[in-house]
Amino acid sequence: MMIYSYEELFGSDSPKIDILLRSRDGRKLTFLQRMFLPDGVRQSEAAHIIMNFAYTEEDNRRPFARTLVCGRYYRESAEVAQDDLLLVMLFPQEPDREILAEFGYQPTKDPGIYRSDLPLFRRQIVMVFGELRNALRNAPFKLFARSQDSRQGAYKTLLRFNFLGMPAPLRGVMAKIAALTEHDVDNFSEEMNESLLDTLKGPPGKGDAEPFADTTPEKVADEVEQYLQQK
Repeated sequence: MMIYSYEELFGSDSPKIDILLRSRDGRKLTFLQRMFLPDGVRQSEAAHIIMNFAYTEEDNRRPFARTLVCGRYYRESAEVAQDDLLLVMLFPQEPDREILAEFGYQPTKDPGIYRSDLPLFRRQIVMVFGELRNALRNAPFKLFARSQDSRQGAYKTLLRFNFLGMPAPLRGVMAKIAALTEHDVDNFSEEMNESLLDTLKGPPGKGDAEPFADTTPEKVADEVEQYLQQK
C-alpha cells in the first residue's frame, strides 16, 4: 500500500502535469488524431490524456502515486469521468522491474507498453521509451530514451519520413541528441542544454545545425550513420 502526504509527493508546489493531450472541444480524439499518437495511447478512446515523466528518485514508488494524484485532481477540476482519462507514465530510463511486478504491470503486444491488472492502476499505463518499436508515431518519444541505440534508431526514423518537414535547426538538435552517449545523458548539464538551444536557433550559415541539408530522404539513413560515427 502506498501512503504519502501531500508534501512528500509535491513539496510546497502545486501538482504539475508534464504533458496534457485533449481535443479543443473536450470530445474524444478522432481516429485521425489518434493515429499520430504513440503505441499504447493511440488505442485509447479517452478524451483526456495525462503524461508524466517518471524520474528516478530514492523511492521509485512515489512517481506512480504522484501521477495518480495528479489524475484525481485533474478529473475533479475539469469534471472528467474516470474512463475519459488515461494516465501515462513515461520512462526515458529503465524502470524498476520489481515495482512494475508489484503493481501488476505486464508487457502488452506493443513493445515498451505495460498495463496493470490491479484496479488502482487500470487507467494508468507505463511507456518505456527505449523499448518502443521503431515507428514514426513512436520516434518523438524514443528520441529521448537513455539508450543511445534507441535514440539513433528514432532519429533515423524521423529523418527517413521527413517528420513534419523538419526545419534545419530542428534536424541539428535531433542529431546532437542522437549523438549523446548514455554517460552524457546521465550527466546532462546546463552547458549541454545551452548548446542544444543554440542549435535550435540556427546559425547564419549551414554549419552543424544542418548536417544533411543536401541529402534526400531516400539516402539519409547512410548519411546519419556516418555522421553519428564521427560524433
